[in-house]
Amino acid sequence: FVCLPVCLFVCLPVCLSVHSNSLLCVNDLRLLITLICFFFVAVMTGRWLLKVWLGPGSLHELYTAALGIYILWLLTRVGVALLGWLPQGRNVVRENILRWTMKAGKFLIAFTFIGIIVPLLLGLLFEMVFIIPLRVPLNQSPVYFLWQDWAMGVLHTKIFCAGVLLGPNGRLKRAVEQIYHDGIQNIRLGFIVRRVASPIITILLLLICVPYIIAIGIIPMFGVSDVLQNFIYRRIYPYMVVACVFVTVIAFQFRQVGQLFRHIRNDK
Repeated sequence: FVCLPVCLFVCLPVCLSVHSNSLLCVNDLRLLITLICFFFVAVMTGRWLLKVWLGPGSLHELYTAALGIYILWLLTRVGVALLGWLPQGRNVVRENILRWTMKAGKFLIAFTFIGIIVPLLLGLLFEMVFIIPLRVPLNQSPVYFLWQDWAMGVLHTKIFCAGVLLGPNGRLKRAVEQIYHDGIQNIRLGFIVRRVASPIITILLLLICVPYIIAIGIIPMFGVSDVLQNFIYRRIYPYMVVACVFVTVIAFQFRQVGQLFRHIRNDK
């Protein structure tokens, strides 16, 4: 009878620790199986979507996993939202679905302008200005890959947005800051199209189309040879961009000098 409390005092923590360790192992095993199933389903989902979108071919598993995880996360958020709306009645569910459908439609339209058209035009312009003059000889025809141009344009769009936010105050900077402040829930499609998408797309289209019209439509009227016309067509984009950048810098400097003179005059 005297040894029984001592045995309980010694053996009970050991049993509890073994039991707790076994529970931890079971929980870890469940978590591991859940993660494996989740990533397997995510990779398979992303692979299927990319094959449907891009067609058969070699796909990087990182892209498939990222796309699948995002799709599963989106479906999980939608399911959780629906489960939260169901106790409130059908009318509330119908109103919330209609409201979020409108927001999703506005977001998709804004993404089409900002995330697809603008990067595509920016990447195509970058290829015409830098890549084709440096890599494609004059006696060969350039081949454009729009998918690669879009991917390259996404990177340039991010750099452009960072430059706008870090640059001087202006209408474009205020518009971008307002879009960041509104977020997705308070997205304003008309504001995005008028203040951001339309000016940028117009400028990019002018930078792409005007040199082409000059090289293909106006230059042949002067009776130049085909070799000279091809040379002008290949080299007009870099010179045009250099000229536009030079004029923009000069105009900005004149504006800054004018503001400095006005400040000096007001101080006097």
